[in-house]
Amino acid sequence: MGKKVASPLGEEEFLRVVVAPVNGDYIANPTTRGAAMTLSISKSDGVIKIPANSEGIEEGSTVLVTLNRQRSEVDKTLLISGSHDIALDILASELTFAESGVRLISSSVGSVGGLLALSKGYAHIAGSHLLDEETGEYNFSAVKRHMPHEKVRIYDFVGRTQGLMVQKGNPKEIKDVKDLIVKGTKFMNRQRGSGTRLLFDYLLKQSDLDPSKIIGYENEEYTHWNVAAAVFSGFVDAGMGIMAAALASDLEFIPLENESFQIVVPAKFIGSVETVDILLKQLSTSDLRNQIASLGGYDVSLMGNVAGEVG
Repeated sequence: MGKKVASPLGEEEFLRVVVAPVNGDYIANPTTRGAAMTLSISKSDGVIKIPANSEGIEEGSTVLVTLNRQRSEVDKTLLISGSHDIALDILASELTFAESGVRLISSSVGSVGGLLALSKGYAHIAGSHLLDEETGEYNFSAVKRHMPHEKVRIYDFVGRTQGLMVQKGNPKEIKDVKDLIVKGTKFMNRQRGSGTRLLFDYLLKQSDLDPSKIIGYENEEYTHWNVAAAVFSGFVDAGMGIMAAALASDLEFIPLENESFQIVVPAKFIGSVETVDILLKQLSTSDLRNQIASLGGYDVSLMGNVAGEVG
């Protein structure tokens, strides 16, 4: 089991999961529970029965999955863990409709969570955009810190513009992070461990701002699109996220920083896991680049380039 799952004691639960072969084992990750159950059913590969006398499933435990999908489809599944981006959804779509039939399943746990999942053998790939405040470099120091015993290759995926998403007309007249305090703006943050959260904290530090003075600093969402939805609905006045999410959600955008979103791949998978090689080859296709570039807010000029190796 790739994630710890809590379950109410005294209630039998049937947990829907996605399954993929990683490092000779099959890794199961839970799909969405609760309100998004219909989507969860359509995306799931099978079901795990959690007995009524259990409080859940521990990470790393062995489980029995009753499959509702052909094993041949499961065997063509890639798990990518880490930061969320709609560009990954487009990549997944391109892979699905290609002749190879590779399925790319994303787990949005933040950049740090993705590297940790990769280090534990719970994913094939991690998506990351972790800034090193001292060097200004992305991901390399984080990979060294969180994956000290693994040789990995880092590939460029997309350049992105991070900033503040605000409602149309910018009613609070926000120009930079300082206005989040002086204008009493209600804010939506990203979760701890995400690259966006770390970047936001870095920008606050650079401006010598106290996070506790920002109304809603402790409010957390797990994707750029959830933050955008909170701003669009009026639940908050501003949120940190990427330009593409603001454009897609009909919001105004105040750019703050350009960053590198990269893909981290263990070297042992390259040339030995066919599905990984197919994904890496897909990065060089013009169709993929054009689709992502058309969204706005993305630089695809380096997509597929090897940024470097660690380990």
